[in-house]
Amino acid sequence: MIPLEQNMLLTTIEYDAKLQNSRDDDLFEDKRKFQRLIGQLLYLTHIRPEITHAIQYLSQFMQDPKVTHMEEASRIVRYLKTSPGRGVLLIK
Repeated sequence: MIPLEQNMLLTTIEYDAKLQNSRDDDLFEDKRKFQRLIGQLLYLTHIRPEITHAIQYLSQFMQDPKVTHMEEASRIVRYLKTSPGRGVLLIK
């Protein structure tokens, strides 16, 4: 399992409207929940560097997150739960 699905194109609502994209991808109803999750995941990038690219990509959509953005953030959380032993080991 990888942190972010390969070749996944995440777009903004404005971009979809400009292209008149017919996706059924609505805004995520609880914007603050998405922002909190991304903030927590950004903190984790210090000890889990393999998720850095995925988190920084998702953080571009913090102003107006869509449902697909939250689904991808949830995918990263699932990835972290299935690989607890990875990351940087900090020893005193």
